[in-house]
Amino acid sequence: MVATAMPAPTATAAPTLTPAPSPTLTPTATPTPTLAPTLTPEPTPAPTLAPAPTPIPTPSPAPEPTPTPVIQLPAAPGYSAVTAGGKHTCRLDADGIAICWGANGDADKGQADPPDGAFIAISAGYEHTCGLRPDGAARCWGGHSAGQTAALPGSYIAISAGKAHTCALKTNGTAVCWGRNE
Repeated sequence: MVATAMPAPTATAAPTLTPAPSPTLTPTATPTPTLAPTLTPEPTPAPTLAPAPTPIPTPSPAPEPTPTPVIQLPAAPGYSAVTAGGKHTCRLDADGIAICWGANGDADKGQADPPDGAFIAISAGYEHTCGLRPDGAARCWGGHSAGQTAALPGSYIAISAGKAHTCALKTNGTAVCWGRNE
């Protein structure tokens, strides 16, 4: 083998090492130890006031009613019944005699003109009046526009006159009526 000479190494300048810049330290916050969380109580809400009650309005005074004239009746030992109709009133005195006063209706219907005799009960309708006799018979007088004074025969224990009709309760407990059927 043939030896070849190798060229002699030449000196080269050694590389210069430049120191690397040292890292800049930035100050950091000092760590604080971690504590268990503390519970902060929630603020107590302010008391809630109920709404003020609505005041009840004071009613204005009602207008004064028109006074009704008072009719003085003769003194009597007592009355056993009283009833008021459309424009008339009747009562029974202690002996059962009917006494009526007030309007007698258009064309003098006569509801304030009772028949003679005693009654044990009395009831005034609008323009008529009915009563029960001591024997239980019904007797009616006054306006008769709808048959309200045409008492049915029978023996009754109670009677009630309406505007244009009359009803009575028989001794056997059944009710009967006469007059306008409305």
